[in-house]
Amino acid sequence: MGFQFYVHSYSTAIGLAILIAVLDHLLEKLTNIEASPKGKGFKGFLLAAVILKLSSFILSGVRISMPGALLGAFMIGLVDSFMPGSRKNFE
Repeated sequence: MGFQFYVHSYSTAIGLAILIAVLDHLLEKLTNIEASPKGKGFKGFLLAAVILKLSSFILSGVRISMPGALLGAFMIGLVDSFMPGSRKNFE
């Protein structure tokens, strides 16, 4: 199966970013778990992976395997750990 994270085009990547943001917001409101590996530990890591995998079913031109979603969630957490401040500052 391998690590697959494929996005067809730049416009698809923009759509994917918007979709991930919307799904993150909705799931965070429903579950009260921040979908960031840094946010709530293992639950946040799994939720970020689920959001990535779910995005591949919703948006055409995106293929993400489960190992790819896990790797993507790890990368989200890694980038998030270097971001100063919190997203809560913007709400």
